[in-house]
Amino acid sequence: MTLFIVHSAYVFQISRATALEVKKKDFIRAARSRGVSERTIMLTHVRRNALIPVVTVGGELFASLFAGLAFVETIFARPGIGRLLTEAAISFEVLTLSGLVLLIAAVMLLVNIVVDIIYSYLDPRILLWDNGKSERGE
Repeated sequence: MTLFIVHSAYVFQISRATALEVKKKDFIRAARSRGVSERTIMLTHVRRNALIPVVTVGGELFASLFAGLAFVETIFARPGIGRLLTEAAISFEVLTLSGLVLLIAAVMLLVNIVVDIIYSYLDPRILLWDNGKSERGE
């Protein structure tokens, strides 16, 4: 929670800025001109399009949480991966350091995959993989 509180203001700021930017787009004006209610516009059109930058920032902030783990765990005297990584670095335990770096890299890879899956859910035009068919028909 300590690490989240620090970054939550940034996430909220990005959320608000992107929502305001999306509300100015032409497709929002077109939906309003068709008589779609403001609630429906906000819940369907604005939310989905505004969440893409928020998901990007969320993935990056999750990566930065690992950087702050060692600091917070040391200050609050809590056992955890960050503190174990710090102690292994101080005592030159190469195997422990290698394992923890591998674990953190695997978590980062998993977070990036989840972010890509969320992208394709929020915007179906974003493909997870290309099955050999390009837009030009080649």
